[in-house]
Amino acid sequence: MVIFFKQLVVTFASLILFSGLWGGYCFYRYNIKSGLLPSESSSFPWVFLGLTDTLNGGSSAISMKDSSQYIDYSYVLTDDVKYPFVTAMIVFSDSGENYINLSRYTSLTIRIKCSTENILAFNLHSYDAKVTEKSNLDSYRISEFWFSCSPEWQDVAIDLHHLHVPAWWLDLFNQKNSDQAYQLEKVHAISFAASRQGPIDTLAQVSINKIGLEGVDQRFLWLYLVTTVLFWLLGIGWLVKRYTVALIQIVENKAVINRPIVAHEHLSNEPRAVNTQVGQILDFMAVEYCNSDMSLEFVTTQLGINRNTLNKLLKSELGLTFNAYLNKLRLVEAARILSKNEETSVSELAYSLGYNNVTYFNRLFKQLHGCTPKQMKTTAEAEPIQQ
Repeated sequence: MVIFFKQLVVTFASLILFSGLWGGYCFYRYNIKSGLLPSESSSFPWVFLGLTDTLNGGSSAISMKDSSQYIDYSYVLTDDVKYPFVTAMIVFSDSGENYINLSRYTSLTIRIKCSTENILAFNLHSYDAKVTEKSNLDSYRISEFWFSCSPEWQDVAIDLHHLHVPAWWLDLFNQKNSDQAYQLEKVHAISFAASRQGPIDTLAQVSINKIGLEGVDQRFLWLYLVTTVLFWLLGIGWLVKRYTVALIQIVENKAVINRPIVAHEHLSNEPRAVNTQVGQILDFMAVEYCNSDMSLEFVTTQLGINRNTLNKLLKSELGLTFNAYLNKLRLVEAARILSKNEETSVSELAYSLGYNNVTYFNRLFKQLHGCTPKQMKTTAEAEPIQQ
């Protein structure tokens, strides 16, 4: 049993260590972080594009500084048209269709400052199967988030899963105002737009030195849960098996120590063997009857006696077959132990007498003695039988 306890400690320590190390790795892979700046190390290739209302007859203007480390642009928004705008756009070019998949990300964080107090809109431009035309940038579904921008650096966190599709875009393409769905699996661009809510006819400057994406990969959570539960079940199953082996070993060791030298002497109604070969068989069975490997083949191999001859000898001498005599030896010994009220359970007793199936042992015991081992044990505890 000492060996089992050592195995128990080592196994649990190994499982805990595995769970911790594997959990750390899966947690690291579970949390996803990607950046778009600087552009050379961006997780997604992109190009910068400035758009103004000059396409609609306006006179707004935008000027961009060329830098891969940050985004810096200045603009003047005029009020010459009904819907004036200035948009600084990051257009993705990750594949032939110019879409990227942002579905694994939950938020986008930007570090931004403006030369004057300003109100800007973050726009996400995604593919819409109903209206999108690759040649028409406006036909990509727009989902927006408005935020304030100050002269001091600030971090703005944007929930990518809770953006708002503006009514003007839905009206422009005859879509229902309640249709707020958009595809993060097919994002064409993101942009920062200025409108009448910000300064008009005033030079404004916007600087962005960080654009980070954060999210989770659910696959690693499920991978951790499934593999960890599996390894723990395998470990516990192995420990249960080792415990059973250790318990059987203890019981067998006890049986060897307490085994009578001539167990068949307890069968007082059996005739004494007079044939030397029969005596050899009975003596061998008296010593080995508790062995779980005990069988007709085992005895014939050990004694070098033909199995048919062995059965005939036992039948003529005792009137019993080999299996019947073996069971009687075991069951008489079981009754003797139970009648002495020894501290042993029925399952331990069954294993110690060579039975691997407790139910089978109980059935044979009741057939021979007319009661179950548990009933005999209870009787012995109430009224101990003096041997």
